[in-house]
Amino acid sequence: MNENKEIIKKQLVYAVEDCQIMGNNLTPSKLRFIFDGLIKDLLSDFTVIYTAIIENPDEMQELYAAYIKVKDNNGITYKAGLSHDVNCGAYVTIDEVNG
Repeated sequence: MNENKEIIKKQLVYAVEDCQIMGNNLTPSKLRFIFDGLIKDLLSDFTVIYTAIIENPDEMQELYAAYIKVKDNNGITYKAGLSHDVNCGAYVTIDEVNG
């Protein structure tokens, strides 16, 4: 995996899993606002094109997912997603995309 993919993956996991924004009964808009700010700070060397995050309101299920689309300074665009559930843990994908 190239260095940019590793950086994006690491920071996505950090933003969602380690910053403890999940499970705080935040409104969807507040959760997205906080997540968007974290991603912009953590990936400041990239242009953030889009972010999305969703959480199941039932805390016992621990279901949530996040998605980001960013562009590096060479014009390469990446999309990355993280999904999590209580039974399987976190699963992360990242790909280079056209535009």
